[in-house]
This record gives sequence, C-alpha cells and structure tokens, in this order.
Amino acid sequence: MSLLADILVAVPSDAQEICADPERKRWPYVRYRSVDNLLLADLVAALGAETDAKALRGDALVIHRETESGPWVFHLPDTLPTLLAKIADEKVPEVVEGWMQGEQLTSDMRAPAEDVEQVVRELRDLSRQAVTVNKPLLLWLSL
Repeated sequence: MSLLADILVAVPSDAQEICADPERKRWPYVRYRSVDNLLLADLVAALGAETDAKALRGDALVIHRETESGPWVFHLPDTLPTLLAKIADEKVPEVVEGWMQGEQLTSDMRAPAEDVEQVVRELRDLSRQAVTVNKPLLLWLSL
C-alpha cells in the first residue's frame, strides 16, 4: 500500500477543504509517494529541531482527519519552512546527509542521494514561498 502526500502552503483552517479538493490547485504544493510524517520528522531532526521532530512523530500535529483511516492533515512544525528557506545551495548536501541518517530512510528503502537532494530542493523552494506569504506548511496524507 503506497502513501500519497501533498505538502502545501496553506492555513490550518483550510484543512477540511484540502481533504475535499483532490486537485488542490488553490494552494502551492508538492506531491510525493511514500512520504509521511515520520519521514518528515527525520528531516526536521536533521535540521536541528528535535523537539518539533518528536511532536511530528506522534499525532499531536494532526489538525484534521476525514476518518480514522485517513486522509489526515498535519500542521508541519513552523521550524521546518523557516529553516529550509534559509538553506543555501551549497548546504543542501549536508541536509541530505543528515536526513539520510534518520530512522525512516533505512538501508533497504533508502532513495539515492540525488533523489533526496531533489526533494530537499523542492521543499526548500516551497518553504520560501510559505515564508514569503507568512503561511505554514501542511501535510495532507492518504493511504
């Protein structure tokens, strides 16, 4: 079973509408398969925000769920876009290396570093949009 995840620049009050709109064209977003809150928690930890990573590993940041089996919307820690937006191109490989040391990117499911680097760059660019408009990042997650 594959997870589908959209990371969006949106406000928490949009969570229910995000779940109801399969196209999600109203919000800037990136879409990934097999990304979840646990994987993103490892990225948050790699950026040095372990307390926020711990919160993201649980369900404390779930702001909306359609049913117990999903989809869910998480309010990603505000440190994520703030820290990602500041990353210069030459620092991206360091972030990739730190993220790949996380619990969720185990050796048998590890993506090539080039793929992880592309994800970091995409998330950095989305984070810059979020910071510019002073909105958080939300994670829509569905099985």
